[in-house]
Amino acid sequence: MSVKIAASDRQLLRTQMRLRGAACCRQRAINRVKNGTGNQHPGDRRKNQYSRHDMAHERCEQCGNPTPPWDAIHCGSGEGSYELLCTSCFNARIAESTGFTDFENVRLDPIRMIDCEGEAHQFHFQLRLLGDRIALDAFELRGELRTGYRFQLIDEADDDVFVLLGRLVERMRRALSVRHIDFRERRIIDSTVRGRIEWDESQAGYLPLAVVDGKEVSWDDLGQMLMSMEGWQFRLDIADPSEEL
Repeated sequence: MSVKIAASDRQLLRTQMRLRGAACCRQRAINRVKNGTGNQHPGDRRKNQYSRHDMAHERCEQCGNPTPPWDAIHCGSGEGSYELLCTSCFNARIAESTGFTDFENVRLDPIRMIDCEGEAHQFHFQLRLLGDRIALDAFELRGELRTGYRFQLIDEADDDVFVLLGRLVERMRRALSVRHIDFRERRIIDSTVRGRIEWDESQAGYLPLAVVDGKEVSWDDLGQMLMSMEGWQFRLDIADPSEEL
């Protein structure tokens, strides 16, 4: 068995630097209980996150507008406290703190794309300013929460947002043109599977949940599919969310 881990220490350090460049702001689920969640078990937080898809919106603590979970950012201060901000207010705060006054806070409309099997996917976008970088995320929603396919590009903060959008859409088209799993026959179609590692609330963090072709696949189900290839070799590549596999 040959295992290749592409997410090196250097990649992890780069990711940490991006987070610090964002003034220690981290994307978190909006339905955290405000009092005492710091001591709440991660499994309980994840269970709460996915058990209420039609929850009421909380309000941005800066502008006061109702903010859906997918558009909310918990922004940390040096004192260990957090504020819930909408993306627009988050970007304005980062722009002010970094002196990047030319940043244009663009709101992108959702787009609809068709995959290789004729299934439609509606993608929403979030643009975040991370110091001297910008991150553009595309994702599907189930209710008010992110699910299914997700894509991300990170580039220089002064780059044209619409050029970045065009590059991201091309990446999305490439991903939607490939199917890795036959979900009817519960088998891997070819010899390659690409996906995303997520939290499995039923396993309380002991086993991951894979998202392949925009669909959730339990670790047990993925293992059963792999058993048809018993004796074969494999290579495991893990990459940053902004990279293309």
